[in-house]
Amino acid sequence: RLAPLRGDTQSYIDHSSRPFFANSKSASIFMEALTNAADVNSNVMIEGELGAGRLHAAQVLHVKSPNKKLPFTIRDVARDSTWPKAGTVVLPNIDSLPHDLQSKLARELTTLPEEVRVIATASPRVVKAVNEGELLASLYYQLAVVVLNLPPLRDRAEDIIPILDHAITSLSKRYRRPKPKLPETMVKQFHQHSW
Repeated sequence: RLAPLRGDTQSYIDHSSRPFFANSKSASIFMEALTNAADVNSNVMIEGELGAGRLHAAQVLHVKSPNKKLPFTIRDVARDSTWPKAGTVVLPNIDSLPHDLQSKLARELTTLPEEVRVIATASPRVVKAVNEGELLASLYYQLAVVVLNLPPLRDRAEDIIPILDHAITSLSKRYRRPKPKLPETMVKQFHQHSW
């Protein structure tokens, strides 16, 4: 379950140790849609707020797909000149690209091998960006074959403490420290935070 993080580098992410918590109803609905999308080899657009976990959702989608043994690459459209020949390629923050890079990307997408699946991430206002001419409609429709709407953490209150607990457990193991217990007052603060 190890996959390349970026281009030709040797950085890896162990997806098995980074679960997607879906205790809340909104996250469960999202995970069901993501699982269904994983089986279809189409381009995917993951829409969600910054910090909601769009990249993590893309990683989970890759791991659940039949092509999970192929590379997982995060592509920097401005810097990376070549595309992988197979696997999953993530294009982060597609709605923040300048127009010249959007045009270049739209052309490149037409020549990709069938073995390459593209997952783009964007903000929830991506359709508005298309309507206002900030994002090329042709690029959006190439990428948004399947659209997944990732709910923000404030709509996933039941997932907050499991995510936090997982992070604390991982960090405790990494730094060989005893796992601290969260005081109830802190748990309340996490639930009351605006996120």
